[in-house]
Amino acid sequence: MEDFRVSRFAKNSKMDLGILAQHWELFRETLSQEENFSNFNSFYRRLMTGKFLVTKNHFHLEQVTFSLDNKLKIAGIVFLPRGEWGAPGGVGCLAVAADVTESQVQNFWLALRKHYQGIQLIAPFAGHHYLGFSLPDRHPQMVPQSKDLLFEPARPQKIGVMTTALNSRVERLFRNPKITPIYRQYFSLETRMSSERIEVLQSELRQQPKSFRIRKLNRLRPRAELAIMNHLVNACFINHFDFCPLSEDENWDLMKWSLPLFQSGCFLFLMDGDKEIGFAFGMLDYNQIFEGRSDFLNFLRFCFRKGQICRGRLIHIGMLPKYRGQKLVKYLRHQLLLNLASLGASTIESSYIDQANVASLGNVESTGAKALHKFSTYLVAGTDFPTRSTLENG
Repeated sequence: MEDFRVSRFAKNSKMDLGILAQHWELFRETLSQEENFSNFNSFYRRLMTGKFLVTKNHFHLEQVTFSLDNKLKIAGIVFLPRGEWGAPGGVGCLAVAADVTESQVQNFWLALRKHYQGIQLIAPFAGHHYLGFSLPDRHPQMVPQSKDLLFEPARPQKIGVMTTALNSRVERLFRNPKITPIYRQYFSLETRMSSERIEVLQSELRQQPKSFRIRKLNRLRPRAELAIMNHLVNACFINHFDFCPLSEDENWDLMKWSLPLFQSGCFLFLMDGDKEIGFAFGMLDYNQIFEGRSDFLNFLRFCFRKGQICRGRLIHIGMLPKYRGQKLVKYLRHQLLLNLASLGASTIESSYIDQANVASLGNVESTGAKALHKFSTYLVAGTDFPTRSTLENG
């Protein structure tokens, strides 16, 4: 017998902790065993239980589960916005059993949609500006409005830090466009750091205007530095699709978990005099050396095996609106690419680029980057969705 349940996270909640534990184990199995994609247990536990400040301040959390004969088939956490968040909520921390069927997937989404009728939700929660991650597309795609950027199918491998690996279990939830239409798409590109490419980037960096300089993150004052970065992010992306600014405390609460992985040369500010006007940060792809479920063992791998990493990622880059159009972003990007290459990264993936931002795709291509992945998020609840009878009648 199928059973769809919703449990509310709240102070002194009587939520079935046994179901939450089952959800956690199935979630870890979904990510770790299916594609051997290693994550930070501590981070995901806090995410799943709403312990981050941004979730406490802006969302009500509910656990949704779908079981058959008391066996958990699908589970997720629904993030319901409250206050002035200004963007849709979503369904994240998705866990999917290996033997789930198409009919069970359809019944899960129909039950969820009925329960949250009229509330817009997207999934996976939700890529670009949220706490979760989006889903790579396996199929070759061309960037809208650009005939030159043809994307190859996403590779069956760990894609990079701050993205998700390909995962056939999670993909099963989004195969039917009638049930889960695409909400938004993002793109990433890849730069291969050949000796010729490095020489080109170094040559162009020498043309940087003398009135601007690039400085590294000061690791002795991380909270103050991340406050500067948070101010820049809010100012740079205020008009971006579905962007929701974070407070300094909310940003610190999220970013401090990554501090052990930061290297000052991979976190840069562009300066106009003594004023920060842009930022860029990246990271080596530690998923190449992380494995299993132990955060402690992964920390040891980080200490002793990071020399084996050959991939990197540009996670976030931005420039104040006043300084755009002067081709200053490329100097930040060039320097960050070179710094990652000096740490051993021979291929470097760009940050997410929104489908509407074709200009940025062109700017990234100017560094020699080539189209790599297309990511999608999906609309799973809202209005104007087909009913069960509509689906059955085609």
